[in-house]
Amino acid sequence: WLVATPAGSRLVGLQTREATSAEQVLGWMKEGAARRNVSATHMNDVSSRSHAIAILRFAESDDVNCPCTSLFMVDLAGSERVARSGVQVGTVGFQEAASVNTSLSALGRVVLALLEGQDRKGT
Repeated sequence: WLVATPAGSRLVGLQTREATSAEQVLGWMKEGAARRNVSATHMNDVSSRSHAIAILRFAESDDVNCPCTSLFMVDLAGSERVARSGVQVGTVGFQEAASVNTSLSALGRVVLALLEGQDRKGT
């Protein structure tokens, strides 16, 4: 989750790691996948109930001024209609579905605000 601090916003649980091989990256991706929250619903046997973001930065050297390429991988928890997913009002599953849908709506508002900001700048 995102926490506001005097120095700016910070993502709780964010980890930064430096890799020297593809095997290390794959190992960390597997570790992250194992931490994901999943559960079965009527719509999906293995429904992701959490979001995941992985950013891979590729640099040609250790120089911090060296240009690098970034690859962003985002896997969002699935939005599901409560009536079709089979969860009952008042259960943990219902609360979870509501939280997922709320966070996806918030993400949508952030993306729209960013796009509107770009439009005002003419980019």
